[in-house]
Amino acid sequence: MICAKSKFFRAACSTRWLKEGERVIRLPDVQPPDFQVYVHWSYTGDLVVEDDATKSDRGMNLARIYIVGDILDDVKLRNSATRLLNALVITQGFFCPRVIRLIWENTTTPSALRQWTVDTAILAINRKDFARNAARYPAEFMSAMALEALQHVAPITRNERERGFARLLPNYLESEDETSEPAT
Repeated sequence: MICAKSKFFRAACSTRWLKEGERVIRLPDVQPPDFQVYVHWSYTGDLVVEDDATKSDRGMNLARIYIVGDILDDVKLRNSATRLLNALVITQGFFCPRVIRLIWENTTTPSALRQWTVDTAILAINRKDFARNAARYPAEFMSAMALEALQHVAPITRNERERGFARLLPNYLESEDETSEPAT
């Protein structure tokens, strides 16, 4: 069942990949409880993650399972984990920085889950919470957020831009009043 779902296991169990006599496949980046979830999912199709966990813990568990799907090259597992993460965001709101950090530290640039976190944050994140926790998010995530947000800004004309510059400028000019006390 596992070989049917995972390109990694299909290759690992092929006679070309395994050395003669060696029958051990090591997964140093996969924790035993996460692999247990994977085996259960492989045989039943049910992705069971602790229901009594907090939103953050449930988000961490689902992110770890997605990462297992990435390591094992199992598209269906990644999609199942993404669907459950999406449902969690819909019902309970966006994730804490540690979930986002886990995702960004354990996936690569073209990861669909990375882009999902950015797009979801644009739609769902509480701006005050985001500002308060901004330093705790990965720099790459923040950069991707900024680029995505800029794509949602409507283009403006040259005249609108010039009026905007004129409105902003007074906020950044220092007082030139000669009667004010000199700075010490």
